[in-house]
Amino acid sequence: MSHVVDANLSLALVLATPSSDRAQILWERWSSQQALVFAPDLWAYELTSALRKAMVVTGMNLAEAETRLEALTQLGVRLVPPTPQLDRSALRWAHRLAQTVAYDAQYLALAEFLGCDFWTADGRLAAALSPEVPWVHWVGDGDPG
Repeated sequence: MSHVVDANLSLALVLATPSSDRAQILWERWSSQQALVFAPDLWAYELTSALRKAMVVTGMNLAEAETRLEALTQLGVRLVPPTPQLDRSALRWAHRLAQTVAYDAQYLALAEFLGCDFWTADGRLAAALSPEVPWVHWVGDGDPG
């Protein structure tokens, strides 16, 4: 079994968020099933940026941010580099969602290409796609959005 995860879900494993408990349960289930987890290369950049923001906003020190970044890199997420096909698909997804930027769309394009489920901690993104896209899942509680 394979899944694509976004940075929001991954960050919920190392930062206190409303989705942290559910993300941890989900990740433990995948680990026990030896599921493969994928993300576009963008995932790594988003993690680093979000941890830097957490340092500024919460006062987290550099050593703690580096420890959390190391924990994320140890998750075994398989990063997939961009291809012209994935980029075209992401452009179409961003257009469909009427998004100004195509960051979220990169994850959707990868999940679609791999034929696997996409998991996010972004309720607004999940709500924008639910129920029309059944392979998009929100790790939150209740209805997304």
